Amino acid sequence: MREGNREDIFIHLTDDFPLGIWEYVRKNPDGYDVYISTKQTVEMQFECYKHAVRHIDNGDLEDDFWVSDLEWNND
Repeated sequence: MREGNREDIFIHLTDDFPLGIWEYVRKNPDGYDVYISTKQTVEMQFECYKHAVRHIDNGDLEDDFWVSDLEWNND
């Protein structure tokens, strides 16, 4: 994972996720939006953030993959 300040990642905390969805990443013109569910502990929110950053750093959002394929191959 890239160290230091990530000015290209914008974090949004929300309670508007369906059950079982803990984070969502979307590319935007200025970087990436990372939406994280507030329906979990702070520790799990941080794990979700690190998980999202791994996908960003791996370039996973640059390709056309199904989320299930990404999760199966990367985690």
